[in-house]
Amino acid sequence: MRNIYLFSDIDQNLCGQVIQQMYGFAESSQEPITLYINTNGGDVLHAFALIETMKRCPAPVHTLALGRCFSAGLLVYLAGTRRLAYSCTMFMSHDFISGNGPYQRMRKLGDWLERRIVDHFVRHTNLSVDLIKERLMGAEYYFDEQEALAMGMVDEILI
Repeated sequence: MRNIYLFSDIDQNLCGQVIQQMYGFAESSQEPITLYINTNGGDVLHAFALIETMKRCPAPVHTLALGRCFSAGLLVYLAGTRRLAYSCTMFMSHDFISGNGPYQRMRKLGDWLERRIVDHFVRHTNLSVDLIKERLMGAEYYFDEQEALAMGMVDEILI
């Protein structure tokens, strides 16, 4: 089995562990790796570290959402070469930048990050920029696997 489990908040430690496992598997074979995701989210910059690593991994990395696929976890999920979701999976997106968080205080970084997130959603969904900003980058937006499928985020629902 070539499975990796992202089952806690995305932080520096989890990011390092997942990347080590991913490349450990890739060294032994080019067979697909499955990244199971059940998380409340975490740090967006660490999520993008995982995303960039997934894109460059010699083995394809499929993502499988179950339970919760929230916030930064959704960003990681979308980067999978094949994106699967179990039925009864909930997804959530929100405004990643505003408020009193660190990226709001560092406005230049916040602007850069917002552009990256919007571009990421554009590449991995069938939604327009306006709809992404309205629906996925506003207040917390919860949706199930069927709606995620309709938005082009899920390739297959496992029942």
